[in-house]
Amino acid sequence: MPQLPHLKGLARAGLFRAGVEVDRFPRTQTLAGLLHTILRDRRVDTVVDVGANTGQFGRLVRSLGHRGPLVSFEPLAEQAAVLRDTARRQPPWAVHELALGSDAGRRSINVSNESMLSSFLPASS
Repeated sequence: MPQLPHLKGLARAGLFRAGVEVDRFPRTQTLAGLLHTILRDRRVDTVVDVGANTGQFGRLVRSLGHRGPLVSFEPLAEQAAVLRDTARRQPPWAVHELALGSDAGRRSINVSNESMLSSFLPASS
């Protein structure tokens, strides 16, 4: 059976021929690496995701090894439904279909074609 370093070299060479260069860099220079370090060093037990959309951040947190409670808030019904489906398969993960803010009450939200850009603020260019 070929050794792992040999396979990595073959893969790197093949990718290079295809125009892709693979190189190492310190993990903390990526969002995932920095987040992993924060979760580990601060011993985070519960993660709160505000404006969770369909759960991209929550899935990242889970992929980094966080197995504690995750609490997500997403006011848009369609995105919250997708988020609930994801959360159901990765407990403990609670989803609340509402927005968080400094004032209590009901407000209209400006829904963008790109759901991640929806906001209570007026749309701008």
